[in-house]
Amino acid sequence: MITLVGVNGDYPPTNETGFQAFAESLPDPIVARWLNELEPASPIYGFRAANHIRHYEGLERNPEGFIVLGDAFCVFNPIYGQGMTVAAQQALLLDRLLHRWQDIYTRRDLRVVFIASLHAS
Repeated sequence: MITLVGVNGDYPPTNETGFQAFAESLPDPIVARWLNELEPASPIYGFRAANHIRHYEGLERNPEGFIVLGDAFCVFNPIYGQGMTVAAQQALLLDRLLHRWQDIYTRRDLRVVFIASLHAS
């Protein structure tokens, strides 16, 4: 897999010619050489988004016991592979807290919003 990343508006194009030109603009020619020598296994895909956190604290209609997990709370750029790991950690922490506080809260007291999304272009 070859992944090219750009910043500040200088992003790799998703067509073969532009992708190759972007690779050739890198300081080291090795990636451009690989692109010339290897046969693509798939089309070129692009993704442009930033990590972000969704804020719910200002909503007037939050029901009591409202818990937000996964992409419903924070979305990570999938290029780093963090999103599902963070969502799983959130779920494990919620499970631990529910067991610790089971005499205070019951599962029916809570409304959990858990969104896992797949990003593709």
